[in-house]
Amino acid sequence: MRIVKILVVAMVATFVVDDAYLSSAQTTDGSPNLKPGFDINALDKDVDPCADFYHYACGTWLKQNPVPSDRAVYGRSTELIERNQAMLRDILDKSSTAGESRSANEQKIGDYYASCMDEEAIQKKGIGPLAPEFDRISAIKSTNDLAPLLGHFSLESVNAFFGVGVQQDAKDSTQQIAAVGQGGLGLPDRDFYFREDAKSAEIRRQYVQHAQKMFQLFGEKPEDAAIHAQTIMRMETALAKGSLDNVSRRDPNKVYHRMGLKELQALSPSFHWSQFMQEIGLGQVSSLNVAEPGYIQEMQELITKSSLNDVKVYLRWRLMSAQPQYLPREIDDESFDFYNRTLNGQKEQQPRWRRCVNAVDGDLGDALGRPSSSAPSEPRAKNAPWQWSMRLRSRSKQKSLISLG
Repeated sequence: MRIVKILVVAMVATFVVDDAYLSSAQTTDGSPNLKPGFDINALDKDVDPCADFYHYACGTWLKQNPVPSDRAVYGRSTELIERNQAMLRDILDKSSTAGESRSANEQKIGDYYASCMDEEAIQKKGIGPLAPEFDRISAIKSTNDLAPLLGHFSLESVNAFFGVGVQQDAKDSTQQIAAVGQGGLGLPDRDFYFREDAKSAEIRRQYVQHAQKMFQLFGEKPEDAAIHAQTIMRMETALAKGSLDNVSRRDPNKVYHRMGLKELQALSPSFHWSQFMQEIGLGQVSSLNVAEPGYIQEMQELITKSSLNDVKVYLRWRLMSAQPQYLPREIDDESFDFYNRTLNGQKEQQPRWRRCVNAVDGDLGDALGRPSSSAPSEPRAKNAPWQWSMRLRSRSKQKSLISLG
């Protein structure tokens, strides 16, 4: 029992927060009303902590806080996230109001947020804004044209065939290097394409059905949409075949293969990597990490053996499904129905403002952080993090003395 008390002391120390810090940041627009400090009422004292410490510590909170219909998961950390979102919303609401007093930074984040929130304009424009991108796909004459197109798509957050980015060199922390790896799948990971249980088979069937509906929403005839949906499943299954599973990707040695651009080119001779790197602004790259060389070879084989028309169908699909929240409601709803409701069990779409706050935070996080860091707050609230740190140190010392006593 003494050990349990020590654990409870540790938990109390972890959750102690200054009252002023929380109360000064509380909002009235739907964010949770967080209780300051450690909430003793979250404990379920009917549970034996020696048998199930988790439910002893959190049981009552779990009973009182079922997962909301617009969430797939929910926890105390989600409450903090929602409070933060409400604070950012307040900043964006003010920044989205046109006026000469806005700074260039406020105009940037405010206009982004306002355009995301303008569902009427999105509905009116339909899929028209994507027309130039579809034209780019239609214009390719052979697979030799893929590299610059995929470079452009990469800059537009459209992931097709593979992923690319910049990472810390896992074997030389003084360097950041470019990295290329598996990507371009519509299902969460490779195993979704190969599991043989009934549930996985049903998910694959629903995925094909989802793809068919999406092609139809973009104007295709039902019979053409059905054929193209099957093309997507066939091509993505081939890509999944060359992908590492999640367990293998946790081994750092299996996802680290630093090589020169010429070596990468040898893995996929038909794809012009130098053109791709030039398009994304990494034309001076001399070496990079190719996380899964086997995947690049599988991609090479797929591109070589597939018809140009099938490649274009796949590219259209990746474009169509990249950012549905900026497309007409019926497309957004269809994407939500499969990815959130079917795969994750989320019953309802989150309010538009939350999704738009996340979009600005994700794409313009640094810009959004500037007005956030300069927002006025109470003097006690400013000192609260330091006071919190001091309390944690004090309680940690107490815990150590209890453990030794």
